[in-house]
Amino acid sequence: SEMLGLLAAVEWYLDLDHDARIAGFERTVAEWIDAFEAVPGLRASREFPNEAGQPMPRCLVEFDPALNLGATDAAARLWEGDPRVAVKTAGAYGLSITPDTLAQPTDADVVQERIIALLHVHASG
Repeated sequence: SEMLGLLAAVEWYLDLDHDARIAGFERTVAEWIDAFEAVPGLRASREFPNEAGQPMPRCLVEFDPALNLGATDAAARLWEGDPRVAVKTAGAYGLSITPDTLAQPTDADVVQERIIALLHVHASG
C-alpha cells in the first residue's frame, strides 16, 4: 500500500505541475495579446485548443493586410533571425505562436520583440 500511496503522490504532483504549466502559458498568451494589441497594424487573440487538439493556449497574431507583410515572409524572417523563432503561419497574414515551445520564460519577450521589430523594419524599408 506504501507503493500505491507513492504513485498517488506522483500522479498528484504531475497533475499539479501540468496545471501550473498551463497557467503559465495562459499568462504568457495574455501578455503577448496585451503587447501586440498595443501595436498599430497588429491584432492578437487567444486560440484554444491548438490544431493538434492539445489543451494548449496559443496566441494568434494578425498583420493588417495594408502592411503588405505576409505570414510566410514574416515566419521566414523570424526563423532566419538570431535567435531563431519558430512560428506557424495562419492564413495569409496570421502567425500562431505557442508558449509551450519556449525554452525559457524570457524567450516570450524575445518572440514578442522580434515580431514587433519585424513591423518596424518592414515599415522603414
